[in-house]
Amino acid sequence: MRRAFFCVILLGLIFFSFNVALAKVPIQPKPPAYPTEYPIKEVDDLFLTKEPWVEVNSDGTALVHWSTEVPTPGGRVYYGVYLPDQELDYPRFRKVALEEVTEFTKEHVAKINIKTFEKHKYNAARFVEKGEGVIAYRVEVFDPVKCTTRAYDRRFRFKKVGDTYIKALTITEGPFVDQVTTNSAIISWETDAPSLGCLVVNGEVYIDSENTIRHEVKVEGLNPGTVYEYTVLSYDASTDDLVTSRKYHLKTVPENAEVFKFAFLSDSREGVGGGERNYKGVNHRILTELFTDVFRKGADFIVFAGDLINGYTSNLRDFQMQLEAWKQTVEPIGHYIPIYEAMGNHDAALMLVYDDGTEHGVEFDKIGDESAEEVFRKEFVNPENGPEPEGPGLPTYKENVYSFDYGNTHIVVFNTNYWWSSQPEKYGGNLEGYIMN
Repeated sequence: MRRAFFCVILLGLIFFSFNVALAKVPIQPKPPAYPTEYPIKEVDDLFLTKEPWVEVNSDGTALVHWSTEVPTPGGRVYYGVYLPDQELDYPRFRKVALEEVTEFTKEHVAKINIKTFEKHKYNAARFVEKGEGVIAYRVEVFDPVKCTTRAYDRRFRFKKVGDTYIKALTITEGPFVDQVTTNSAIISWETDAPSLGCLVVNGEVYIDSENTIRHEVKVEGLNPGTVYEYTVLSYDASTDDLVTSRKYHLKTVPENAEVFKFAFLSDSREGVGGGERNYKGVNHRILTELFTDVFRKGADFIVFAGDLINGYTSNLRDFQMQLEAWKQTVEPIGHYIPIYEAMGNHDAALMLVYDDGTEHGVEFDKIGDESAEEVFRKEFVNPENGPEPEGPGLPTYKENVYSFDYGNTHIVVFNTNYWWSSQPEKYGGNLEGYIMN
């Protein structure tokens, strides 16, 4: 059975990664010799120059701000809540706020009313009883250059002190269940301000004492094949504010598991049709449907074998925002099921693009801390048992080349576009589909 399952994974990786070449004779790709005869061009799809951000007024109104790369007409903000008894955290947008502008502009602001959700018929999230809550919102802007709308989902938390409303520490990403074994798991999440982290699993407390935005906490000593409830907390000492997630659950791997379910997917980049099919480099609509189906069918883990996003961008912030959009889309399932991500050819951050007159030009992967591999490593929480690079200055293998066990099965994840260059034979870099030693 081990051999059969391994073949399924390996064949899938080969199929979705453009014919992996396993060389018998060692080949050392050449360091890039960047062409000087062609002009450099930027390739990116960055539309927002600044992340949407919110300021909460004391009277219960909130101002949503965003900045665009080019002047655009007034946008709109859909906003709503997460229902406390829903299993999957998909936001319920109930209201819309229109931006009050008459001219095209790069700086935008729209006003929303938190008090709306304190009215009896809208108090589904129990803001009145708790004196605080989380507002989910979607900024929708028309892009006059590409003649399409663009959407950006975010959330913020507020607190009510007497009759005064204030913005509060918010869990902006996660929590995600990562790297579940027979006796351990990693839980990761992010907040909108530096905080101290805490993970509670069945009453046991695990502390992340580092004051940071991103938290990764490992819990050990669990029993095999057991379902555990967990909650994450973050504390901002500067404001004396504590935020607590709702309860989620994880399941450890059964001892010597021979029968289990997993899902294998790839290629969730933007589709055609507008709306959620074109969500910051991700086909939000189809990816949500697939992951929800995987959850309903009881998968124990998910392997996503590359092409998460459109990629192929020379703007590093654009690359990061696309990966963040992918995580936002799968987050409701990632609360419960570990996801193992792999890099595909589209998950590329380009260092330089030289315009040689062809459709795409001469392209090179970024290097050092800005390489696609390094950004991928920082955005996800995958095993760090990959090899060391073959030479100095080459991108990391950590968390983009790795392996893990689930029961009686060993799964290997390759990066078949490692240190990629579009014309390696002429200018150096690595071949697409070539796996180095």
